[in-house]
Amino acid sequence: MIPVWVDAGKAVPDLLDAVTRAGGEPASGLGRIVIDDLDRLSPEQVAQLLYEARLLLAAHPTARILATCRPGIELGRAVVHEVEAMMEHVRTSVRYTHQVAGYTYDSADIRWLHSQLAGVIDEVLRRPYGEPDQEIPRRGRMWQGYSPLLTLRITRQILRDALIGYRQLVELNFPSLAPALGLYSALPVSAEGMVVMPEDDTDGSHSGLIHTLRPKAAGRRNDPPEVDLDLWTEPGFGPTSPFPGGPVDSQTNFHRPYYVDRELSTGSSRPATELAYEWLVRDLKAVGWLGANVQLSV
Repeated sequence: MIPVWVDAGKAVPDLLDAVTRAGGEPASGLGRIVIDDLDRLSPEQVAQLLYEARLLLAAHPTARILATCRPGIELGRAVVHEVEAMMEHVRTSVRYTHQVAGYTYDSADIRWLHSQLAGVIDEVLRRPYGEPDQEIPRRGRMWQGYSPLLTLRITRQILRDALIGYRQLVELNFPSLAPALGLYSALPVSAEGMVVMPEDDTDGSHSGLIHTLRPKAAGRRNDPPEVDLDLWTEPGFGPTSPFPGGPVDSQTNFHRPYYVDRELSTGSSRPATELAYEWLVRDLKAVGWLGANVQLSV
């Protein structure tokens, strides 16, 4: 199932309603639910959200709830040590319960939380986005704020992390469907193209990214993606034929267009994540898993 993203401010007072509005389908089962920007809530709202989350999990056992904060929480403040102490009680008790803010958590809750935190190796808990999508505190992001060379570097990183994110989304959520998904069946691929930022383009109307994805002749799916982008800054509307070699026939299910012409992504809040989901949604529609009119936002 595709994870459902819910803004923390909309998750209270009715979490199930917020999940439904964000695209979740309780009638057909819920999967991962990501509650974004948890630190904007007051302690009272967090306590209410925890209560709502327990009710939702009791009614929908297949659901899994994750939460993110910005720009990060020190692990010492993320109750890692508290959880480890509680795990000692769990290991030595037949049944252990722990109360926080009036709510009771049993051994299964503590084991699950401990297993989630065990995968964290950094000193900071950050949003589960690619590196280009990590927020920079107190700093806005607009394409006009970047030089052409910096835009080129960031765009390379966006494409690289989007390809990694797409593969991880498929392998985590659709492992049995993976061989039928177009882009996944073509992995590993290399991204080739051009960042177009004409020097006389003062409003961004002629700037953009032209790229294509080419299946590689050899390699493994989890190999680091290769991204080869050039930079075009000459006046005018950009090159008329950015890929003189033309398209390369693919022996996979992946229907790859000659090239894709899109706006620069440096003004988006989560460009790599959005692009990964864009590829995934296109593939799911192609195999009929999603309806043609379904629109998802990250």
